[in-house]
Parts: sequence; structure tokens; C-alpha cells
Amino acid sequence: MKKLLSIFAIICLGIIMSGCDNEGGYTSISWEECAVSYSILNYFPTYDGDIENAAYFDDNDGESVMFCDFDVKRDNVDTFRSRLSSAGFIAEETSNTQTVYTSITGTYNLRVIIDDFETYVIIELTVMA
Repeated sequence: MKKLLSIFAIICLGIIMSGCDNEGGYTSISWEECAVSYSILNYFPTYDGDIENAAYFDDNDGESVMFCDFDVKRDNVDTFRSRLSSAGFIAEETSNTQTVYTSITGTYNLRVIIDDFETYVIIELTVMA
């Protein structure tokens, strides 16, 4: 499972990174605006930063939304991490830049992957039945 997760994350990272330079004219939207299109965001705490280049995936691993916050503000990432912990998500650092948070509810398994780089962050949120 971890190997599959790593492969999926690498593929998605490549897709997202191609749009994380903000040179391509991607517009920033808020969490609330993004949640209108992707209702699975309602299972997760709010992220206050910019959501750029949001992408939706529905596969055997569950439903996922992945986005980039280019030129990220550290306070937004720290607040999001705090909100995840307060909501009962458990953190597991998988590398120097990546942390995986998991939470098992009565119905769903929730996963958040944060790839935190110096000037931007990539966040993937997954709901698994």
C-alpha cells in the first residue's frame, strides 16, 4: 500500500508541479469556492491559503483533490497542520518534505498528504470508503 501510495504521489506531484509555477496564469480560489466543485473537501479542515491548479481524481484508492499553493505563507500551512491535529488526524512524516495525515471515521478513511517545499506546498486530500 505504501509503495502504491508513493507511486501515485510521484505521478500526481509531476502533474501538479507543471502548474505550480503560476507563470501559466492559474487563478487562485478560496477553500469555499473549491468546495463548491469538490464536495469531498467538506470532510477536511479548511485551508486558508490559495488553491491553485486544483485537480480531482476518482480511482480505486478513493476520491482525491490535489492542489498547489504557490508562494505559500507559512502561517497557512502551520494553521492547517494544527487544524488536522485538532480534528484527530495522525501525522506520519514520510520524508523531509512530505507528511501524511490519516483519520479513520465510522464510514470513511481520510488521508491528507502535504508536500511542503520552501516556496510552495502541494496538498492532496483523499476520501476512501
